[in-house]
Amino acid sequence: MDVRDEALLALKTNKDEVYVGEGVTTTLSFLVADNNVAALHFHELARQLSDILKKLRPANCWEENFDIENIEGEIVNINGRGYTEYKIYQGTFYPLNTQPIQFPSVGLEMLKFKVAKNPSFFGQNRLEDYKTYHTKAKTIRVKELPPHPMRDAVAVGNYRLEERLNATTLQTGQSVSYDFSIFGEGNISAIDKPTVRNNEAFEVYEPNVRQNINHNNGRVTGAKTFSYFMIPQEPGKYELGDYFKWVYFNSGTKKYDTLRSKQIVNVQGESKKNLSIESSDMGSFYDNVNTASNQLQTHRNMGWVQWGANIFAALMVGVSIYLISRKTQS
Repeated sequence: MDVRDEALLALKTNKDEVYVGEGVTTTLSFLVADNNVAALHFHELARQLSDILKKLRPANCWEENFDIENIEGEIVNINGRGYTEYKIYQGTFYPLNTQPIQFPSVGLEMLKFKVAKNPSFFGQNRLEDYKTYHTKAKTIRVKELPPHPMRDAVAVGNYRLEERLNATTLQTGQSVSYDFSIFGEGNISAIDKPTVRNNEAFEVYEPNVRQNINHNNGRVTGAKTFSYFMIPQEPGKYELGDYFKWVYFNSGTKKYDTLRSKQIVNVQGESKKNLSIESSDMGSFYDNVNTASNQLQTHRNMGWVQWGANIFAALMVGVSIYLISRKTQS
């Protein structure tokens, strides 16, 4: 006979609406109530999960998969009722545009046992059977970010800045390393390099980039570090906040924010801004500038090219006169 089960397949999200670029953490779980008496077991879970995720994954999102390897039960309380939750999949989706995130209904087939009406000591007292559990479809609304000149390029999340500068007293012409590290929660992979102001005070090279991403407790956190090499060109006192900044949308305050360097450096030495011009090779033409005469000269020898041009012009004049005279006679 069939035994009534107290279990369900649930798809949960931590938000019902997000901004473009803001993450929504999604969890697919099988929940068994504390008062359940039916015998339930997972059946070909790897194969089924592969098919389920093909349906669940939104095409308009970047995915950070939490890569659940071991499925272990966790005691939870839902609306005052106790359950054992088995998380099958968990990931965070970051929408790339304003299209809604659609999660369709998906099904999971479980192995469920029927029990004998009259159990015996020697006989078969239960029989394998199957039951498919389905989730409810769900839609997440995606909102456009507020107006801003960099709206289409900023990251979304909660971030802070950490810096490392190997010296604050610098010499012109000597390289110095500077790390601009962005820490926090959000789509770490989507973080772009900070804005660097073009100037004559520093020669700044393209940064080396490294990142690490953590998936813990339903959150995606991590850091992305941009390592720069700079060469001071002009002596003086400089606030690096005038040269390095990174704009993002703070999903907590719902406002745009800027991470700006707080480092102040003192550059000593002679100016180096013209050094590259003085040391570069301008070619043999410029090598003769100091020895060449500055007197204007006339080219007296026209050569055969000039004579040929004069003869051609004379012929053209003669042909023109001939054509005009014939037109007059006619």
